[in-house]
Amino acid sequence: MPELPEVEAVVNGLQNTVIGKKIVSLKAKRPKIIVGDAEQDLGKIRNVLRRGKYIILEANAIIIIHLRMTGKLLLVDRKVKERKYVRAVFLFDDDKKLLFDDVRAFGTIVIKQDQQEYFPIQKLGPEPLLKNFNFDYFAKKIENRKVPIKNILLDQTVLAGLGNIYTNEILHRAQIDPRKSANKLKKKQLQKLISETKNVMKEAIAAGGTTISDFRDLSGKSGNFQKKLEVYQKKYCRCGNKITRIKQAGRSTFFCAKCQK
Repeated sequence: MPELPEVEAVVNGLQNTVIGKKIVSLKAKRPKIIVGDAEQDLGKIRNVLRRGKYIILEANAIIIIHLRMTGKLLLVDRKVKERKYVRAVFLFDDDKKLLFDDVRAFGTIVIKQDQQEYFPIQKLGPEPLLKNFNFDYFAKKIENRKVPIKNILLDQTVLAGLGNIYTNEILHRAQIDPRKSANKLKKKQLQKLISETKNVMKEAIAAGGTTISDFRDLSGKSGNFQKKLEVYQKKYCRCGNKITRIKQAGRSTFFCAKCQK
């Protein structure tokens, strides 16, 4: 699933290419992909934002895109033939169109008149790279939580944008066992966790995200952070110890039992 760095890469591409373009039409190629009135005059795109894993297009209406598991946005010429996995098409007033390509068809496009109307965004926690994600905030959030720390990092109401790939990598860099109860973290561990969260996010954004299988940016280019992954889908840690793989909250967790305590 595209996580914060991948979505940021898409948003950066959109900011450089579609702001000022008028949306002539938005058509669904599959039922239930679009929620809301796509027949209204959507007008020109004034701005493109990211909140957590959501892409937000500001036009005459607010268009909220969630890529989910395999979704991607591709900006192409109008004449480009659409492959079978294209689920929706934004047609612009020039020679371009924006394809919402999604193999598994879990992604959504929601149209609202105001961003505040979309409850899932209102529930999101702070962004990892902003100042409000800090020691005081996070310590308060976990002080009575007995669940594994990895589960906390995946909770979008606590922290927006992280997914399975980056939580594995962050916990490895912070040398914290993903099974450890959140309320058992010591002050130095929590400080290290916050610091490594910010470091990993910055590095992954700079690398254009991680491409394991499906992710591509707006131009169809893969990310490069997969070259820096240390535990996710790896067999051995850099220390030489074999990586342990378990299931947490229905997802695979990869960690080094020697390095992570």
